[in-house]
Amino acid sequence: MVGTKNSDDWQQVATIYLQGIETESAMLPIRRIIMAIPTLDAFQAIGDPSSRKMVLQLWDESLTINGLASQFDMARPSVSKHIKILEMADFISIKDIGGERYCLIKKEGFDELQEWLNHFDNFWSSKLKKLENLLNSKLPN
Repeated sequence: MVGTKNSDDWQQVATIYLQGIETESAMLPIRRIIMAIPTLDAFQAIGDPSSRKMVLQLWDESLTINGLASQFDMARPSVSKHIKILEMADFISIKDIGGERYCLIKKEGFDELQEWLNHFDNFWSSKLKKLENLLNSKLPN
């Protein structure tokens, strides 16, 4: 996590916040922390085949992290990385239930993808409808 490598930065951020300091030099630790946090769009998050497979595994049922990891031939830290990316992209959430950590799909997290796909679906539907109309007008009845 970012805070473990840059604990001095985190301490400086806390001090800045508590003291209300807003000078340029005081803001540097905050900028370093913000720059260290990766940002992902929806397509980056599902760009990896393993991440897509995890989403499919979770679509119908929630699984523990260990249960999900057992379905993949990769090291547990690699599975955890995929899970973290999917969680950061808002595709899944992690819930602690009875001492186990469960991965749950967040179907509303797919809205961005759906909007993008709808745009192209509408585009091609209108083009194909125009082609159909053109062909019907040129063909004898």
